[in-house]
Amino acid sequence: MRTPVVEEYRKRLQEATYYGEGPAALSVERCTELLCELGQSAPIMLVIDALDECDSQQRTILQQSLEEMRQSCRDLVKMFVSSRYEEDIATGFRHKRTLCVTPRDTEDDLKHFIDLHVSRFVSRWAVLHSEASDKLQQLEKSLKETLNTGAQGMFLWVSLQLECISDTSRVKDLESIYEALESLPATLGRSYAAIHCRIESMKETAREVARFTFYWLLGAKRMLPIPDFLIAVARSAKCLSNLQPRTIIDYCCGLVVIDNETNTFRLAHPTVRE
Repeated sequence: MRTPVVEEYRKRLQEATYYGEGPAALSVERCTELLCELGQSAPIMLVIDALDECDSQQRTILQQSLEEMRQSCRDLVKMFVSSRYEEDIATGFRHKRTLCVTPRDTEDDLKHFIDLHVSRFVSRWAVLHSEASDKLQQLEKSLKETLNTGAQGMFLWVSLQLECISDTSRVKDLESIYEALESLPATLGRSYAAIHCRIESMKETAREVARFTFYWLLGAKRMLPIPDFLIAVARSAKCLSNLQPRTIIDYCCGLVVIDNETNTFRLAHPTVRE
């Protein structure tokens, strides 16, 4: 850890000990100053992913801080910022070097994603059902064509449709798969509405687990480790048995995923929160 950070921590720890409190959090202004100080000894690359996930007030403050760093220590701190398109963000970066990624740019990646996950789905289906190879080949072809046509650059949309088709409580044969393909929701919003209906149609325990999972993810003051999160949801939903991580994933129908880096649950995409 570099010297300016250590010194700042020791200073705040000393002040906190005197007052019997925990070390005070850094202000945005002090963070900006520290980054420039750190850049004096070695160049810094600052990476900010998904700026659009900050609320408008927070990202305005953050953008102002980035601009201050650019002006005062531009040769010391390099910045990379990613975001979905938002008018205020686009305006703030209009004079900066930007790269716009369109669905066409990710077309090959999306096709590979669909091919991979459809092949896995068909392989699982073949293990559970006695289907002729020609029918399985036609199923794989139909799935890939339908998903490639409807995706419009959205990886999450593809994942949600495959999750829906994998619902064994509703999809039990090839006919039901083809029926589902004919009525896939065209947008993420409609996909979320369909998933909400699925959750509401579950038995009471499953429905309550899903509901309190969303409550805790949206309302908790901090991210809970998976074991603590499972206990919190189980108590809130008054479950008689212990919950498993896979249970949370299944009951939330693809809207919640596990973040292996932080050992927590999180929403599958910012649009789920919206």
